Amino acid sequence: MANIALQGVYEQMTRWFQAEGASTRRFEQDFISACNMARGRINRQAALASPIATVTGKEDTINLDDNYLDVWMDAVAVNLMGLAQRPRAGLEQRFLAVERLLDERIDSIRQTILNDRQDSDTDDDTYDNVGLGALG
Repeated sequence: MANIALQGVYEQMTRWFQAEGASTRRFEQDFISACNMARGRINRQAALASPIATVTGKEDTINLDDNYLDVWMDAVAVNLMGLAQRPRAGLEQRFLAVERLLDERIDSIRQTILNDRQDSDTDDDTYDNVGLGALG
C-alpha cells in the first residue's frame, strides 16, 4: 500500500485537459482546488480512519491507498470540469458518465475499509454479550 503522489496525477490532468504549456498557473490553482474538493468528498463519504489532508501544491502526497488512484483521478477530473476547465475532445462525455458513478465508487472505498477492519478484528468474543456467561 502506497500513498498517491499528486505530481503524476497533475501531469495526467494536464494531458487530459490540454493544459500543457498553456495557462498553467490557472490550471495549477484549479488542480489544487479540484484536489481539495475531491478530498472533502472522499473524507465525508468514505469515513476514512485518517482523513486526507488539505492539498497545498501539486508536489503533495495524499494519504489514500494507491489502489484508489482511479477513483481519485476521476474525482479530480470531474471537479476540474466544474471549475470550467475543458477536457480534450472525446473525454467530456466520459467524465460526465464517471460523475454519475462517482458516489458508488467512493462508497466502494468505504466498503473496502469496513471489510478490512472486520477482517483484522481479532476479538474472540470473550468480552461481548455472546462471550459473557456462555455455557462451555
